[in-house]
Amino acid sequence: MGTSLDIPCTYSHPVDHRVNTTFWFIKKKDQYPQALCLDNDCINQAEYLGNQENNCTLRLKDIREGHSGEYGFRFTTAEGQTEEGSPGVTISVTALQVLSTPEAVTEGDGLTLTCNTTCSLSNNPTFIWYKNGHPLTSTHTTRDNKLQLNPVSSEDSGNYSCAVRGHESLSSTAVFLHVRYKPKSVTVSISASGDMDEGDTVTLTCSSEANPPVHNYTWYMKTGAESLVRGTGESISFSVTSDTSGLYYCQAQNEVGSQTSTEVAVQKEQGSVGASVVLPAVITIVIIIVVLLILGAVCFSKKNPENSANKVTCNATVQAVHSDAHNDTYTALNPRSKSPEYDTLQNVKRVDDTYMPLQRTAQASVYETLQRRETPQTDMELQDLGMRRQRQI
Repeated sequence: MGTSLDIPCTYSHPVDHRVNTTFWFIKKKDQYPQALCLDNDCINQAEYLGNQENNCTLRLKDIREGHSGEYGFRFTTAEGQTEEGSPGVTISVTALQVLSTPEAVTEGDGLTLTCNTTCSLSNNPTFIWYKNGHPLTSTHTTRDNKLQLNPVSSEDSGNYSCAVRGHESLSSTAVFLHVRYKPKSVTVSISASGDMDEGDTVTLTCSSEANPPVHNYTWYMKTGAESLVRGTGESISFSVTSDTSGLYYCQAQNEVGSQTSTEVAVQKEQGSVGASVVLPAVITIVIIIVVLLILGAVCFSKKNPENSANKVTCNATVQAVHSDAHNDTYTALNPRSKSPEYDTLQNVKRVDDTYMPLQRTAQASVYETLQRRETPQTDMELQDLGMRRQRQI
């Protein structure tokens, strides 16, 4: 095993023959022989070190497992002679190989990786370990050709390879370490933040990291010391009510185990009511206000016409009293004002005509109108006026 390998070879032919062509071939297991590519562009580069006389030495470069097989040499002469060396030379190339014990590992278990080879190595070789193409740090324990991971963490997942110091270019094929672990970093996200009004729709989503992936999500609502199952699946949606308000959390589960999230609060805003309650209340208040306004307008309109009519009637009555000084019937005369009508009454007593005092039973409609509008003090003044007239007569 090395970076290159020379296969010594010699051949012979009749002296009078001239060698025309030479070539090497390789025969792999269960395959037909194939001519060996001696060009520089070939993947498994090979170089012919022989000549056209008797040397047929072959050099194989950058030895890999692909070089394993049976190699043979053949030549032809211009005279038509063909010769082939049989049997050929068998070469077996064994690369470093990473073995995992055990093959399947779960987080928390112990694991040993072995850098294995069938080649004879120099005394006390030093092995180098790589993870994802980078040398491992001293945090991992190495002994001889073994790498120990105890306990295994989910962070240890990755591609591992090894090499012998001094031959780092001949590293082994990388092997992926598959670490199984139960769900971790389980969190709940909510579609709304803060308090919510009754009737709002809220969506809760559960997320986590797990290997293998989570196959079951279960949702719980915490009620006191008890937890009630409210649904399954990665997400759930529901309307916010008094019954659905509370603390929620999810449980993620895979083949290895399960893990629960922290609690999140889904809380209806205190004192808030839904639109189904607010709208009827607002409509009721508006109707009450409209009815009160209508009743107030009706009452106001009833009062104003009556007062206006009374004022008009009083004014008309007073004007009627003052408009006719010779009217035999006098009503509601105010002695304080000493109107011309009162002076006329004083002069009438010289005439022989007899004037009877006013009787309430014969009061005219005008007097009745004035009487309704007069205060008790006015009635007393009218009585006093009637008594004076009787004494004068």
